[in-house]
Amino acid sequence: MKGNLSRLVPAIERELKDAESRRKRKLAEEALRESEERFKNLYQESPIPTFTWQKKGDNFILVDFNRAAIQITNGKVRDRLGNSAVELYKNSPQILRDMNLCFQERSIVRRELTSRHFAPGRFLSVHYGFISPDLIIVHTEDQTTRKHAEELLRRTEENFRRSLDDSPLGVRIVTIEGETIYANRAILDIYGYDSIEELKTTSAEKRYTPESHAEFQIRREKRKRGDDVPSEYDISIVRKDGEVRHLHVFRKDILWDGKRQHQVLCNDISERRRAEEALRESEILFRSYLENAPDGVYMNDLEGNFLYGNSKCEEIIGYRREELIGKNFLELNLLQEKSLNTAAQLLQANMEGRSTGPDEVDLIRKDGRLIPVEINTNVVQHMGQRIVLSFVRDITERRRTAEELQQTFERLRKAINTTIQVMVSAVEIRDPCTSGHQVRSANLARTIATEMGLPPKIIDGLRMAGSIHDIGKLSVPAEILSKPTKLTAIEFSLIKEHSRNGYEMLKDVESPWPLAEIVYQHHERMDGSGYPRNLKGEEILMEARIMAVADVVESMASHRPYRPALGIDAALNEIEKNRGTHYDNTVADACLKLFREKGFILERA
Repeated sequence: MKGNLSRLVPAIERELKDAESRRKRKLAEEALRESEERFKNLYQESPIPTFTWQKKGDNFILVDFNRAAIQITNGKVRDRLGNSAVELYKNSPQILRDMNLCFQERSIVRRELTSRHFAPGRFLSVHYGFISPDLIIVHTEDQTTRKHAEELLRRTEENFRRSLDDSPLGVRIVTIEGETIYANRAILDIYGYDSIEELKTTSAEKRYTPESHAEFQIRREKRKRGDDVPSEYDISIVRKDGEVRHLHVFRKDILWDGKRQHQVLCNDISERRRAEEALRESEILFRSYLENAPDGVYMNDLEGNFLYGNSKCEEIIGYRREELIGKNFLELNLLQEKSLNTAAQLLQANMEGRSTGPDEVDLIRKDGRLIPVEINTNVVQHMGQRIVLSFVRDITERRRTAEELQQTFERLRKAINTTIQVMVSAVEIRDPCTSGHQVRSANLARTIATEMGLPPKIIDGLRMAGSIHDIGKLSVPAEILSKPTKLTAIEFSLIKEHSRNGYEMLKDVESPWPLAEIVYQHHERMDGSGYPRNLKGEEILMEARIMAVADVVESMASHRPYRPALGIDAALNEIEKNRGTHYDNTVADACLKLFREKGFILERA
């Protein structure tokens, strides 16, 4: 029994050892499975596209890939599983070389390339890694966005430099110490230099005027001390040819080739300076003109507050300008009461941006005297705001002259009326049978013209011409004018000459109206059948067309030595019948309307 136990104990010990060994192996296998599972999960869930290639002879076979690889290739990698590298990359020998290098040297090979296979057109960063005697793993990172950003940055820098080259502004890039490292064509043109080297080697003392050089030195010393220096300022430079130019400078810090430098933008303002100087001279001349202008010139704001007045203005109104500036016209009581409404209308127009004039108002001088003036206002821009620039002229003498002229005109009018009355009387004495014909014809002609809405000047001319339209009959023998029987052809031809004779009598008379032509044409007809010149249509004056209708109506309605009166109805029928042929349509219609609708009656003595 003791012998059996001694043999049994080692067996039990061996069995226990084997059991422990199996347990440890099982645990190791489970740990390996878990490790492989974690690796697979890590492999599949990695955001980095990963491909696994197996070495077979002189070739590599694609045996696995992760989800990121599927995504970057848009699923195309699924169709490549099991394909050889030689087949896939026969047109990309560098990829095959990199894979062989990685396998042979058992090291990592890095490469950047543009994909033409799984992800065409994408820029990739590729890492080839040896993982076992027959496997290599390829990590791929999509660097397309980075590459595009780098390319965009490069192009931006190129465009920036090109924009500087083409800029109409002068541009210099200088170091913190003030050394020029770049200058565009515009800055060379401004200074008159041929190259950047010439600009660099010319001292600041030669490039600036003495005043600007002193300011330059002050700015440089401030920069050295770290003091604040204005980013914008004006300088005056001396060109290579000795001409002085004026520049406006804007200076700022920039990055240039990765270093902090200063960009100096220069705008040539020489023309502007000259324009400003010319403007100052112009303003001096303008003020001199204002002060010495023959008319009063004043300025006010849109509320009527006085801003400026010249010396003539002081002379007209009797106030010194200091007494007026800042005050409103209404406060000063400068306007006569009847002129207040006109002034308010002018101010309203100015507020709406409209200029006015000429307008006449009566002003009250400081000494109380009334003075008539003519005012023209203009809305203008002055120092950024709208104001009213006005011109005022003393029209005392003009108004006095106008009144005298009006009196003279009235006397002349009376004289003309008297002369015409004498001429009318002469015709009526010579032809008493038609007494009153001319006056009645003139009244009818004037009424027709009024009905037609013609201007007063034409109406006045008709009154004058109508009153003497038969003046030419003074040259016709009295026995023919008063003959009680029908006239012979010769006698009628003499009568017809009275239009021409009247024209000859009046053609040299100075008059604001065409009296001679109206008399000459009052027997013409629209169709050319009248006399003495057979005029037609538009060849006949409107006044003569009106006179023709009035003459016919009055003649037919009145008694004549050779016939009794035909009556107004017969006269109107004549006008209506020959409307448009003998007589102007508009004139005929106005005449018919007067008698038939408005009850007009020919007055008789």
